[in-house]
Amino acid sequence: MGQLARKLARIVFTGEMPEVEPAPEPLIEPGEGPAAPADSPAAKWGFPGSFQGMRAAEFLEATIHGDGAARRALIDSGFGPGIIERNGIDGLMSFFDRLREDIGEEYEVRGLRPAGDARIVIVIDRRDRPAPLQLILDLEAEEPHRIVGIGVEVGG
Repeated sequence: MGQLARKLARIVFTGEMPEVEPAPEPLIEPGEGPAAPADSPAAKWGFPGSFQGMRAAEFLEATIHGDGAARRALIDSGFGPGIIERNGIDGLMSFFDRLREDIGEEYEVRGLRPAGDARIVIVIDRRDRPAPLQLILDLEAEEPHRIVGIGVEVGG
């Protein structure tokens, strides 16, 4: 509300139009979009077979169902060198633990929202909390589309 008030005040007092962010891409609900290979994590989560859907499913699978070995395997094969250098293996492993705790036991994956060519947002409803959790994965635009950045937002 504060941001909206500032934008309205700017229009009223200066006559300048503030920049308007484009509307987000529509949510791709599980089961929508092009099918993923039947034996893939993307098919298990109902995500599309795009590189974004495949990488999002691998990340979610490691976060929610993976043990330390599965998470480490994803870091080794699916994370870019920069994110590993910035956070270290131990930091990334701790991040997985904290994220799993934040998601909780009662959750529903609402779907994926593309955000540009190489960014995907995983939207998760947590039944014990009023606001959804958004996991933002920045991916390499080129093969092998490794994860180069991770963000977490509450709400949306």
